[in-house]
Amino acid sequence: MAYCELDDLKKHLQESDLVVLTDDAGAGVIDEDVTDEAIATADELIDAYLRGRYAVPLNPVPGLIKRISVDLAIFALYERKKFLMVPDQLVRNHDRQLSLLEKLQRGVVLLGIEAESEEPSSYDVQTNKTSTDRIFSSDLFDLML
Repeated sequence: MAYCELDDLKKHLQESDLVVLTDDAGAGVIDEDVTDEAIATADELIDAYLRGRYAVPLNPVPGLIKRISVDLAIFALYERKKFLMVPDQLVRNHDRQLSLLEKLQRGVVLLGIEAESEEPSSYDVQTNKTSTDRIFSSDLFDLML
């Protein structure tokens, strides 16, 4: 399930711009395979950041994630066209969305959905020291008190 759709991209880009960004064959129409690939790229990046904190893919899709997906997909469409300069506003949006994803990953910003349960890890402590070759003895610790 994608976090955004072509209709969401159309709300942020003119259809003529989407044709320029996707129509490699020169047919004069939006190539939906290209937009789907850009959306998939954006969603994979989102999942990579959120994996481990949230169960991905997110379902239902929070509005914030949809907006991030739209911005990242638009950036990916521009980035694939090497002859086009990515507008400064899109670069700033891209950087801002990556920063937001980092905050979501760290738990500084929350989505308002249940995070994956963090089970306490149980690791056995192992050492290669014995009571005869240890550096710090209980006598030494007693002297420190």
